[in-house]
Amino acid sequence: MQAILLVTVFSCLLAAVAAIDPGAVGGTCLPNDKCTDGTSVCESNTCRIKAGAACTSSPTNCVSQSTCNTKCTCNTGFTEQSTGLCTAAAGAVAGAVGGTCLTGGTCTEGTSVCESNTCKIKAGATCTASPTQCVSQSTCSTTCNCDSGYNQQSTGLCKAPSVAGAVGGPCLTGSACTDGTSVCESSVCKIKAGATCTAPTTDCVSQSTCFNNKCTCGTGYTAESTGVCSRDLKGGVALQSVSSSLLIGSIITCLVTLSLP
Repeated sequence: MQAILLVTVFSCLLAAVAAIDPGAVGGTCLPNDKCTDGTSVCESNTCRIKAGAACTSSPTNCVSQSTCNTKCTCNTGFTEQSTGLCTAAAGAVAGAVGGTCLTGGTCTEGTSVCESNTCKIKAGATCTASPTQCVSQSTCSTTCNCDSGYNQQSTGLCKAPSVAGAVGGPCLTGSACTDGTSVCESSVCKIKAGATCTAPTTDCVSQSTCFNNKCTCGTGYTAESTGVCSRDLKGGVALQSVSSSLLIGSIITCLVTLSLP
């Protein structure tokens, strides 16, 4: 009986720890990228402790490119900003790890990925312990490994399990999503065409990619008012009309030729 009681209490404690309120450190950001604590800032849709603010070493919830040592301190090569974030110091090469991303949210190395406009080492790729330049929610241990509670994505980012109604999660009842910039498509909440995104993401609606921080419909597709991308039939209709005209013209020419003596 005591063993069952202990297991029950332990399970309740784990559930309480795992449940992080939106807006709190470690939780998702509130609308308009807000956090409830003045010492935290919204980064990649997660509230994190600002550079220069007090922290505890475990778990670390400091902003990207910073390490907890009684307070969140920007790593070597990064500078603390007034926003509380750490950005690459002047002189970092654009497109290289630690530098700003190139046009279209790309980086020069195949083992790096653009996150928050900074090229970072992908989860699963080789890294050095100091300075750490792994993607958010990962730690360097010869390779960048996603932290507990986060899953490695094909993009190289580390992502928390999707919540119903949130981007990347299953749609709510009635095909609804909690964010006004997302839409339910194939039972999954995705970012609407034209809405803000962070490259590289697979959360844009079908037939669109995240380009210049916006989900952009691909060639031959047009953004609808619903936020999805639909095939642009104008060119197809025109081509079909031209092809039909040419075919009719060819048939008439053949008939005239055959009727000649």
